[in-house]
Amino acid sequence: MRKIKDLREWSDAMSVMGREPQKRFLRYAQRLLRENFMYNFQRQDELNYQMRNEAEFSRNFARFINERNVIRIMEEFSNAERDIEGNVNAKMVFFDLALKTIVLLIQ
Repeated sequence: MRKIKDLREWSDAMSVMGREPQKRFLRYAQRLLRENFMYNFQRQDELNYQMRNEAEFSRNFARFINERNVIRIMEEFSNAERDIEGNVNAKMVFFDLALKTIVLLIQ
């Protein structure tokens, strides 16, 4: 998703969820990032712990998660979780996270 207006709308929607649901979302996203990175090793039965709908998502998304970007993306999600915990403005946190993630996904 590269449309700035859509990213802003997403960050606005995320900001009204409340702090605990936001942190749960960020932890879930980090778990999915790990699963998508592992998906690329072609050993899904041994390395992946996904539900069916997550595995279907991974079939298309995993190719964007690789050794060049996985650590930085995880760090950005972890930093966003820390910022939400610290009561930083959620709109800013999620908009910044979306922009940084887009840049990292194309690496």
